Amino acid sequence: MDYPKDKKLVSFGLVKNIISERINYYCNTEEGTSGSPILLLNNFKIISVHYGGSNTKNCKLNYGTFIKHIINKFHKKDEN
Repeated sequence: MDYPKDKKLVSFGLVKNIISERINYYCNTEEGTSGSPILLLNNFKIISVHYGGSNTKNCKLNYGTFIKHIINKFHKKDEN
């Protein structure tokens, strides 16, 4: 779900690939949507946080960081 420019948006897309801590997906988004949750459509579980993207053809190639990696980084900071 995006929340740019005082409006709520929901965009649907397809996963292109998964590389280490990052998921790449085709989905139309707007500027200012970084931090939006990326959900699985079948159970609405948050799997990633939208981080950015670039325009390719008629659809945006976006990328996000898996939520488990974000949580692990917070746990590591707490241990120090």
